[in-house]
Amino acid sequence: MYTHWARIYKGVHTWTGLLAGMALFIAFYAGALTVFKEPITRWASPPAPAANWVALEQTPALIRQILNARPQVGQEFFVELHPQHSQRAQLRWQVAGPEADEHDQLSRRHFMATLDAAGGAVTLPLQPAPVAELIDVLHRVVGLPFDTEYNRWLMGVVALLYAVALLSGLVILLPTLSKDLFAFRPGRNRKRLWLDAHNLVGLVSLPFHLVIALTAVGFAFHDGIYTLQDKVVHDGGLGRMFRAGMPAPDPESRSHSELLPPGDLLDRFKVLAPELEPTRLQYLRIDSPMPMVSVWANDPVAMNARAWGSFAVLHPYTGAVLNTDY
Repeated sequence: MYTHWARIYKGVHTWTGLLAGMALFIAFYAGALTVFKEPITRWASPPAPAANWVALEQTPALIRQILNARPQVGQEFFVELHPQHSQRAQLRWQVAGPEADEHDQLSRRHFMATLDAAGGAVTLPLQPAPVAELIDVLHRVVGLPFDTEYNRWLMGVVALLYAVALLSGLVILLPTLSKDLFAFRPGRNRKRLWLDAHNLVGLVSLPFHLVIALTAVGFAFHDGIYTLQDKVVHDGGLGRMFRAGMPAPDPESRSHSELLPPGDLLDRFKVLAPELEPTRLQYLRIDSPMPMVSVWANDPVAMNARAWGSFAVLHPYTGAVLNTDY
């Protein structure tokens, strides 16, 4: 009986591994490189256009001028706190392509703003090298050059095959686990040697690979998962749960002149996390009923959780702390 089931699981393991193998090879190696996404972008990008570095005290005037001239920038823009070789700009933003998917970073155009000698805002294009973003796209959509919803679904299918390959391989190995786990038999039979290495590495790394496979499925199908979860588990209340702890939307319209100066926001952040060094401010939807600004920071003596570090979310008009989970 076991021989019959072992033959079935071995076939499942072999074919799922073959079908998902090449895509996973691309995803794994591209994913390893995305750990160095920021340094790769800085290394590959040409120097930014020569521009005056605006003092932090002058930033509110620059922000007001840009928002008055380009209201759409209020959806998302960044105030950089340290000059960079490839993005020597204190104020920068991106413009998505007209037909681009919301996750499509490759089609975005980048701009920066500075002040001239007379105190007027000057807008210049930025040209960060796309190579690191392309690597990230290849990682997310298994080598396909377009980060679209359908390609992410394909990645989800690959991840499901990956999970099936992992579990079927475990079923095959379990009956001989105690005998074969640490067996490493060099000799004429190279196939036996490779199988021993395959089994050992596969079993030792199994928890990590299962986490990778299942989270990739979540990334690919999260919209559908949330919709199903909302209807089946939360009776339509999932959105309210996501907003729990956040202040109610403020219908009052505010003038851009009421935005708190970046220096004041940084002072409030330092009270929350004095050990962190702020690097940038990310303003989001400042003309909406729920405006926010994320203060990004790095820990100089510890490993950071993500490439940009950690962040707290503040209200850009009142300075109220909205979220410190990250």
